[in-house]
Amino acid sequence: MICPSCGSANDNGVFFCRQCRTLFLSNIDQDGAPEEGERVLDLAHACELVRSGEWSLTEFHGYLEDFEAKQAAKEGEIHATIKEIPFGLEEEFQEESQVGLEGVTSCNEAIGVLRRYDPEITGDFPLEEGLGIFFSGISRVKEAMRINRRSYGRPLWL
Repeated sequence: MICPSCGSANDNGVFFCRQCRTLFLSNIDQDGAPEEGERVLDLAHACELVRSGEWSLTEFHGYLEDFEAKQAAKEGEIHATIKEIPFGLEEEFQEESQVGLEGVTSCNEAIGVLRRYDPEITGDFPLEEGLGIFFSGISRVKEAMRINRRSYGRPLWL
């Protein structure tokens, strides 16, 4: 992949240019529920703001606290929805539930990785790793939605 800002060659699938650190929005999967796409872009944008120095680490950590609270609320909604599955149908929703909760767990893990970012100590590695884990988690949540639509036509994860 060629960086549109500096022209440097980069590996396919990376989130930041290795030379100038420009965020590659084209490598961010935004398919699926609009809410998920917005969260992905919002998190990627926050990483770019702290990486570029527009945000301090304190501002970034404040953002992550707010983001984490929203994630916790979303996770609570998912657990509540799972509890509402009628008796006897739990097994039918087992694969969807397991895949979706794996995705939520990955998203939560990503926040912890992003908290480790300190440009003077860690470099950009936690941003790259955290975004990768988050995108993987969102992909699992989307997979849970596909399983449900394929099997039942009613998304459990929205």
